[in-house]
Amino acid sequence: MIVPHAAEAETRQFLRDVFDVGWDKPLGYVSCELVRAAGLDVLVVKALLEEGRERSVYYLEESECGIFGGALYAYHHNALAGLMNQYEKTIHDAGWPYSSVKRFVLAVATVGVTHEQNPKLYECIGRAFADARFRPPTLSFPGPRDARVRAKKTKKKKRRTK
Repeated sequence: MIVPHAAEAETRQFLRDVFDVGWDKPLGYVSCELVRAAGLDVLVVKALLEEGRERSVYYLEESECGIFGGALYAYHHNALAGLMNQYEKTIHDAGWPYSSVKRFVLAVATVGVTHEQNPKLYECIGRAFADARFRPPTLSFPGPRDARVRAKKTKKKKRRTK
């Protein structure tokens, strides 16, 4: 994770949610108020997030997302698209955008959903954030990267049997 030199360990910890975004964690966010409280410039952090690792970033004002001080939402397009494909029917049935990753991220940031309202959509969002707290404790789901690893192993086994 690359963060400004002025950042201390606790600053790195709360920034981890967005800097760890990638194949294993398709979506993350951080409150801009926390970024500012750490003495960092929100636009500098946004620029750092956009460097490499195939991340895209939304900067949303408080009035847009309801998070005090606004928020930065980082996402890995391909990983999130793969997860959305797995939950396409759930996302569609909930009336959420399922054909656009960008629009889905904006819905996550602006609409919100509870487990009671829609358990499957809540599960999908939890998997996007790679946050086990979103899942019922008795269930376990592989992440998008796990599917890629299984696909590679299957291809290797097929080659060996030929």
